[in-house]
This record gives sequence, structure tokens and C-alpha cells, in this order.
Amino acid sequence: MISCDTAKNMLSDYLEHTLSPDEQSSVEEHLAHCYQCKRVFDDVAYLTEKLRALPVIRPSEDFDGQLRLRIAEEYAQNTHPVISKKGFTFGLSGAALIAVITFFVLTTNSPEPQPLIQQSTNQIISKANQMSAPIVRNQAVRNNPAVKLADQNDSLNQQPQKVNQANIKLVDQVKN
Repeated sequence: MISCDTAKNMLSDYLEHTLSPDEQSSVEEHLAHCYQCKRVFDDVAYLTEKLRALPVIRPSEDFDGQLRLRIAEEYAQNTHPVISKKGFTFGLSGAALIAVITFFVLTTNSPEPQPLIQQSTNQIISKANQMSAPIVRNQAVRNNPAVKLADQNDSLNQQPQKVNQANIKLVDQVKN
């Protein structure tokens, strides 16, 4: 016996009697045993009968030409410039590239970047010194051993020590 899918695919040919005798009997056997395919067959047979009962409509001689003319007129009225996806993507990429280049040019070729940074750094240091001044002037804080040790190790407060040049030996001198 044939499958439901095969039977459904053969229904139109079965109704039009274009199947071979073996195929015709296979479809009939399937329809006798399968309720769902029988319902589909009945629906297709009913619709086919109703469609054949409709009157035949004959188009006019110039139907094709008139239809093409109407389509052309409709197309001409409704044409709008359409931006293609590819063109839009390239345009957007170009705009982004220009924005990035402009950003780098404006930020790297700034005429006075250092004075602004230096000025703000000096302001921060000045403010820090103002805030720490009362603490540094306090005698108890200055006598604290931890503060004294920190002051001794602070390279900014110390003067560089003089190096005795007699003790410096170059690598070439050591080998000889």
C-alpha cells in the first residue's frame, strides 16, 4: 500500500484519470483504508467540480497590452529613489572613518596641550600642600619616628650624594 504523502500527491492525476492502471488501483486501495486521505480527496473532488462549472472568461484582444501599460504607469508613479543596502553601508563606513580621523587630528594637533595639563597638575600640588601644611607644622607629627624615616627616604628632599670618582672602575679597567 502507498503512503499518505504519495496518495495526496497523486490525487489530481487520479481525478483527471491520467494515472497508470496500477497507480490508479493503488490510490483507490489507499483511499478505501485511510479516512484522512479520503476527506482530502472528497474536498479536492468537490472543488474541482465547482471550478469546472464556472463559465469560461475570454479576455479582450488587447488585454495583454493594456495590462502592461497599466503596470508601467503604476511603476512610474510609485518610483522613489531607493538607497541600496550596500551603498548605505559604504556611506556609513565612510562617515565613521571621517569622524575617527577628525577626532585624532583634533586631539593630537592641539596647539597647547601641555600648559593645560601642567596648570591643572600645579593646582593639585598647591592644594595638597595647603591641606597638608597644618599637619607638617605640627611638632608632634614632625617628631614621629615614622615621619622622620619617611623624610630620610624621600628622594625629593635629599640632595644627591657626591660619588668618589676614584672608586669608579670601568669594565675595561677591571679586566686589565
